[in-house]
Amino acid sequence: MTVTEEMIQIPVEDGSELPAYLARPAGPPAPAGVIVAHELFGVNPDIRRVASDCAAAGYLTIAPEFYHRDTSPGHWLERTDAGRQEGFHLLHRLSRE
Repeated sequence: MTVTEEMIQIPVEDGSELPAYLARPAGPPAPAGVIVAHELFGVNPDIRRVASDCAAAGYLTIAPEFYHRDTSPGHWLERTDAGRQEGFHLLHRLSRE
């Protein structure tokens, strides 16, 4: 199935915007959608691929960038020691808000 992929901005209550990778199926989406939560390294190519695979299966799928307050849109980390270190730093800055 053909998939349409794009980056969107979701307004957040604190006035910031949450970037998110959105993957849409070509046809009508299934009645349920999928939220793909990224791992330590952010919305990297692997996470985008998971979202796109879900969309290819017919689900409207979104992968929000949870580090949006501390990094630029589209920023993701390499799977290296430096990437892990930065990832844990960003992870510990997250809050429920």
